[in-house]
Amino acid sequence: MANNRKPDNVHRLNGTYAVTRHGNPDDKPDWSTEFPDMPDCVASNEGAKKEWNRILAEAPSGVITRTDLPLLALHCVTWAAFDKDPDSFLAADKTQMRLTEKELGFTPVSRGSIGGAKKGGGADGPVTIRR
Repeated sequence: MANNRKPDNVHRLNGTYAVTRHGNPDDKPDWSTEFPDMPDCVASNEGAKKEWNRILAEAPSGVITRTDLPLLALHCVTWAAFDKDPDSFLAADKTQMRLTEKELGFTPVSRGSIGGAKKGGGADGPVTIRR
């Protein structure tokens, strides 16, 4: 089974982008990294708003784009529901949250396939765990 193709912005973050392999960037659509205003479903929920701001502050530049907006909103609302009352969270809700985390690169395995700049982790330095 073949691996999924890495997006061009990930190649740029890793320093492996080459026009000869990935095509002329002028011929490709511009996936803006500018985020629009927070969606109403997130803005009306304090827990979702907190998660939205946390993710946008911590995500490497260029990894989450405008096209990820619906998935990111879904993740934030789902996380807020879990954070508010984890005991009433159904198995289907946990699966939904796990899938959105995987798609957005929030799990260690999915993050490894995205790449990006190192921030003092791994063999080069200590790992910082945020709680």
